[in-house]
Amino acid sequence: ENQSKNTFENAVNTKKILDSLKFPQPYLLITSALHMKRSLQAFSKAGMNCVPYPANFFALDNPPTFASVLMPAASAFTGWDLLLKEVIGLWVYKFTGKA
Repeated sequence: ENQSKNTFENAVNTKKILDSLKFPQPYLLITSALHMKRSLQAFSKAGMNCVPYPANFFALDNPPTFASVLMPAASAFTGWDLLLKEVIGLWVYKFTGKA
């Protein structure tokens, strides 16, 4: 499916495709762990029963040290950017009835 502009549109369009192919539910939903909650809610709202299969987990390579906690890192902005996008996206989906 390559016509969607967002997760909800992807859910609606995917449902049409799967219904036309008569695939039985439940479906396996594979997406990043960070995006899974919003995806599950959107696909459920679109009428699909999905089994979550999260991927692409964020993890620390090593436990944080006292110095690493105090020292700012540019990579922290990427993490916050992704988290804020998902939190705001989930809130917007709930507010607009897409989740």
